[in-house]
Amino acid sequence: ATHGQFYGDETFGSLAWSNDNSYLMYAAEKPEYAKAMAKAKAKAKADNASSSSSSELDLESEGSITDKIEGSVARFADPRRYQLDEDWGETFSGKRPPVLVALRIADGKVHILVSPEGMSPGQALFLPGSDHRIAFVGYAHGACKPGLIYCQNRPSGLFVAPLLDSSAAECIAKGAIRSPRLTPSGSALVFLSTAPGGPHAATSALMLYDLSARCVEVIVPIVDRPSDSPLVLDGTYLPAGFPGLFANQLPHTPWLHCAENPDQELLALTTIWRSTEAVVTVDLQKRRVQRLTPVNGTAFAAVLGCTGNLLAARFSNPGAPSTLSVGRIEPT
Repeated sequence: ATHGQFYGDETFGSLAWSNDNSYLMYAAEKPEYAKAMAKAKAKAKADNASSSSSSELDLESEGSITDKIEGSVARFADPRRYQLDEDWGETFSGKRPPVLVALRIADGKVHILVSPEGMSPGQALFLPGSDHRIAFVGYAHGACKPGLIYCQNRPSGLFVAPLLDSSAAECIAKGAIRSPRLTPSGSALVFLSTAPGGPHAATSALMLYDLSARCVEVIVPIVDRPSDSPLVLDGTYLPAGFPGLFANQLPHTPWLHCAENPDQELLALTTIWRSTEAVVTVDLQKRRVQRLTPVNGTAFAAVLGCTGNLLAARFSNPGAPSTLSVGRIEPT
């Protein structure tokens, strides 16, 4: 097999079409070493090269092993067979670490993208343009990998790279990064950033990376203490009682669009607000945070996705099962 099982979760999962629909990119388990080794030996044998005496077996085409075996001798096992390469724990138990995969539609050829050293990639997307550039999150690790999906404080970075040369990836933001989303105008990426280390599920900042200016700015800053009245913090309007962003991930389709205000870039997300979950919006141009769901000590609300000026959300409370609701956002 070219690779293992697919990753379809929020942490590593990636499924994106290139702008010209010539490539489909996704995340999957990297190939198992033994299978990659067997396939490389079979290829060498088919090329009339003796696998038992060959001094070099090319496993690079298999994607999982990017350096070639140099000086390997018959009857001696390659030490990489025994290298520790743990899974990411929790819901990833038993799964090999992820790699990004690009499927070329024209001929069905599969490319395993080379990950930055010491990084597990995920949450990949294509950037605007015809040059097939991508952005993805890389989670840092050593031989041992800690839990991840409930730990938003794990070190990670946001990378930009050419699709078929991800070894040339450029890190544009460091910290505990997650959930890159392209703005509707295609001019910037927004993402969540938490201070690495420290408490799990700590407050996060909403950041913006301008693709043209190549600079990062803070849209929603980290809030140290909620205010009883509305305030402007670092240029952003925050409503009364806003405790900061406590969000695991941004929705996959977070953008609201009102025909009356076509240039508005309005992002919707779910955040913990005291003892409940609330739906808030962030206006990137006005730098304004607004709570949409009413203040209710028992109700929980979570954004599922947005299209046009419609927002789908799940509502629940301790005394009733979840309900699916769709709301229409009025222009502001």
